[in-house]
Amino acid sequence: MLIIYFDEVKYNGQNQKYEWLSGIAVHDEHIPYIERQVADIAETCFGSRVLSPETELHAAEIFHRKGNFKAWNDINQRISV
Repeated sequence: MLIIYFDEVKYNGQNQKYEWLSGIAVHDEHIPYIERQVADIAETCFGSRVLSPETELHAAEIFHRKGNFKAWNDINQRISV
């Protein structure tokens, strides 16, 4: 079985001309492996494998030093995530 996840950036006529939509399809047998990888990254970044709002990983926040990554000054460290 495939598990499919979609996400979007909603249309905002003042800031962007288009709505962005992306998705990923993963075979269900790979989900535990992916979850372990995400938990490993969370543990490296936050010292906790528990996925919660305090350990969320959002690419835009990582890149722009926002949210949980506000104090991360080193661009190479953020890119490595």
